[in-house]
Amino acid sequence: MEVHAILGKSPALLGKMIFSVPLEKIVLYVEDNTVAKKQMKRFRNLYDKFNPDSDFPLTQYIVIPRLDDRSSLADVTLKMSQILQENQNLEGDKVLFYSGTLPHLMVLFSSLNIANIMSFSNGEFTIEGSSPATYHSVEFEVDDFFTIHGVTFSVNEGKIKLTYRDKDLKIPPTLEGISLDDQGILCFNWKPCSNSRKRKEFTTFVLNLRTIIGNHSSRNVVENSVLQNWLKHIEFPFMEEEE
Repeated sequence: MEVHAILGKSPALLGKMIFSVPLEKIVLYVEDNTVAKKQMKRFRNLYDKFNPDSDFPLTQYIVIPRLDDRSSLADVTLKMSQILQENQNLEGDKVLFYSGTLPHLMVLFSSLNIANIMSFSNGEFTIEGSSPATYHSVEFEVDDFFTIHGVTFSVNEGKIKLTYRDKDLKIPPTLEGISLDDQGILCFNWKPCSNSRKRKEFTTFVLNLRTIIGNHSSRNVVENSVLQNWLKHIEFPFMEEEE
């Protein structure tokens, strides 16, 4: 099976798909080749844990334009369509994995004319189209999740330690524990942050970690109305308060 996928800011789901679905080849659409190859190396280092009798799939990288504040949707769509026309080779069983930004996905779907789409729900990867199939997802441990993001996780005498690029992250003492929920989202459970210093430590940690593991890979559980409201606004920045 050949799967086409976009490497976004939160690679955990892509990693689960690679470990769970029998692949011969993955065509990866990336904004930065160097970053993508580092990410695939992390996947490769974990692959034997979940697939000891299989070889890591052949990987092809296709660089696509970045969608950000400096680029218009129309420009990105046009450039991406031109790139895809140069790289089309759709012989055989092809699947588009539902990952990445919606504009990128729309261009891929319309340009590649792939007849199968794969999505993830309730612990399963489901392919809909001309070759339907369902695959049960592997289960990550907390350290697997962090490894995929280049972070080393350990617990020593109840104290959590996170290391990224050879530097220990400063972890607030109000962090009680880290777990994975049923959907593979990393859950940070916090004690109530009862003063401004603790709230500042909390917000600094959350923002720093989001730059490492992405915006949609984790959630924070904290009994503090101020911080709950702050979390809502950084996760849904364009939603206004209801009157």
